[in-house]
Amino acid sequence: MEIRWFKGTDCVCLYKNRQVTEGRGYEGRVSLFTQELQRGNVSLQIRDCKRSDRGYYLCQVTNGDTTEECTVRVWDSLSKNREWTEEERMKMKESVLLIDEFISDTNTVSMR
Repeated sequence: MEIRWFKGTDCVCLYKNRQVTEGRGYEGRVSLFTQELQRGNVSLQIRDCKRSDRGYYLCQVTNGDTTEECTVRVWDSLSKNREWTEEERMKMKESVLLIDEFISDTNTVSMR
């Protein structure tokens, strides 16, 4: 299972290979309830919320060949689904690749 949380096109949190990686600017502030993932709880917890944390977040959950998505709006009770453009989706992929590269580089260094 892979879980990706985005704010705009920035990857806020990535769960991959049973490892949680926080996006730039969210270090030490975001987490997942990993003990509840098998029960379907993919909630993102944001600590020390800032005004800049307001906005739309996209959650993508991939399990095998299936990907499900959900958009949430933080700090506003009136939530609508937001449509994501192809350009935004490409930037999201790039953002995940940057985090993925970081994970690979970190694992390579720690394996030496």
